[in-house]
Amino acid sequence: TLLSWPARCEPRRLETPLIITDWMPTFCALAGYQPRRDLNWDGDDLSALLTTGTPLRPRSLYSVGPRERAASLRRGNWKLIVRSHGENEETELFDLSVDTSEAINVAGTEAERVEALKKELQRAAAADGDAVGRAHGETFGGVFPAATMVVVAGLLDPRWRVEVEAEA
Repeated sequence: TLLSWPARCEPRRLETPLIITDWMPTFCALAGYQPRRDLNWDGDDLSALLTTGTPLRPRSLYSVGPRERAASLRRGNWKLIVRSHGENEETELFDLSVDTSEAINVAGTEAERVEALKKELQRAAAADGDAVGRAHGETFGGVFPAATMVVVAGLLDPRWRVEVEAEA
């Protein structure tokens, strides 16, 4: 990820793993948007990390593929990937501290770690979902394109006043 905002961010290299779901709460915070209610974002607000270098709390990064056929969980240097093929399941585990290209699947030699990460993945999957969309009887997959466009425009041009609600 590359961010250039000389007025707010000192040039620096951050080694903190991020995930795309972090961007919406981050852009909203940076733009000064205060929702009228808790929107229960899937991601975290990274504005303090980006503007001051304040470290994030330890956390796992969860993602799911289209139609939930694949899911992944990163915890520290470990990344678990579970793919569903009908009734069959393929599990991969990578130690990113020594294998950043994810070429060496160590799931066969790390059974306890695989089981622990699978349980955490299942908890994350159960908690996943668009709380705002569910409240309105719809699922948007966590994506609000119009809101994102307005927030990004507000960051680029300070004359914009951000008035975004989840229904956008």
